[in-house]
Amino acid sequence: MISRRKSGLPALLSGVLAAALTLSMPVCSSAVCGDACGNEVSAAAVATESETGNGNVLYQPLKITGTGMPEEQVFSVRELLTIKNESGLGLDARCRIRSLGKDAGGLDLKPFLEMCGADLSEGTVLTFYTGSSAGGGLSPSGVTLSAAELTGENNRAVLILPEDPGQAEVSPDSLTVAASGSRDVFLENVGMIMVGAAGNMENPYYGMHATGLGGKLSYMESTVLTVNFFAGEESGAPFKTCSFTIGEIEKMMREHPEKVCGNYFGMSGNEASKVKMGLGGFFDYYEGISMEYLLAEKCGLRNTPGIAVFYDRDGKESGRVTDLGYFFGGDRYLEITDDKSVSGVVPIIGVSKNGAPLLPRHDHEMEGNVNFNTFNTNAAAAGFDTKIGLVKNVSGPMIAGLPNMDGAYGGYRQETAGSCIRIDLIVDRDDYPELLSGDSTRSADSTRNYLKKCFLPISGGGFGLVEYLRLARILI
Repeated sequence: MISRRKSGLPALLSGVLAAALTLSMPVCSSAVCGDACGNEVSAAAVATESETGNGNVLYQPLKITGTGMPEEQVFSVRELLTIKNESGLGLDARCRIRSLGKDAGGLDLKPFLEMCGADLSEGTVLTFYTGSSAGGGLSPSGVTLSAAELTGENNRAVLILPEDPGQAEVSPDSLTVAASGSRDVFLENVGMIMVGAAGNMENPYYGMHATGLGGKLSYMESTVLTVNFFAGEESGAPFKTCSFTIGEIEKMMREHPEKVCGNYFGMSGNEASKVKMGLGGFFDYYEGISMEYLLAEKCGLRNTPGIAVFYDRDGKESGRVTDLGYFFGGDRYLEITDDKSVSGVVPIIGVSKNGAPLLPRHDHEMEGNVNFNTFNTNAAAAGFDTKIGLVKNVSGPMIAGLPNMDGAYGGYRQETAGSCIRIDLIVDRDDYPELLSGDSTRSADSTRNYLKKCFLPISGGGFGLVEYLRLARILI
């Protein structure tokens, strides 16, 4: 059994845990694919980061989607600043906000959205959501703009960027939309813009396998993620197994949007001192279901002693979390540079990459591979040579997005994403008496009620819940 002492696991596992992480071979090295597989952080970007702000600000994501968009696109503040400052694109703009008595400067929203491929014809409406997909919880703001309010001599809308010099009175760490014209609009903490015809503002879920890319990847909905519970060591048969198809995970995401999280997992910083997890050192936006929700609420994991072992698409171990408390909160972060990181990051099982559904393996020739989004294509045609808008949705079928947590996973300069089809949870069997083999859906409460019903005639009503569970352990 696993010790309950905070000092660690017993000698049975000490040799395993004392070793450095054993990680899978990179599936895409710079020697093979160059920069084609993701958004590598360049030296120029590091300089910008030093001048601009901390990692949480720089990698705050903005999602742009809706039926009026050709696909879902995701931009970090760092990328938006680069776009705004590219003189050849001419997207730097200002508008007068009468309610503030100030000018607001930022990214000219209408031509930017058109460069993203948005249909801004008559009848199109922009709906704004606040919050951040980084921690779930995007919410409708109730603020909308019609396409007509973006055009005309006196109408202008701008996206004010954090730490942007000359901005209006806005939070220094918030994306803000400001518009002037027939009415003032001033909305802070924008996390998503939905573009579509009035009356048709449903999320098209372009990042999901049945609904994205014209359903070309719907065959992947049956791909399975397996979660095993092992008693004390990873040998023999698991005492509990849960399995989820991609289709089931994406159904959870649609039904529980507050459990959907995304972030820029991967690798950045000093390449020479990195430990890779399998994606070759790139930094991309992955989105999926919260790992705490999946493992705790769907599988029954609790914050007990134990470890979690992750396996890639080839069944090879790709990483270990040495403290299960990791999934329940704490100081989890993503490295950006020597002195900057993104904090408060949620571990996820990701199903999409840069807005597109993940492919089942690392193969750029597969049907459904997306090289660039519409913004990138249009920006290149305008003479802007950029990596912004690279998609490269290879390296699935699912991704384990694992932020660093000192003493639990990786630590500084540990790659934070890798393909995943299996998670083994090595725990003390005595901590999980409610988990009955063969039933991956029964909750702890329903199991206790089940045991009461089964053992009440035997005990004559004289047993308490503890006795029922002890009897159950003998029989299971």
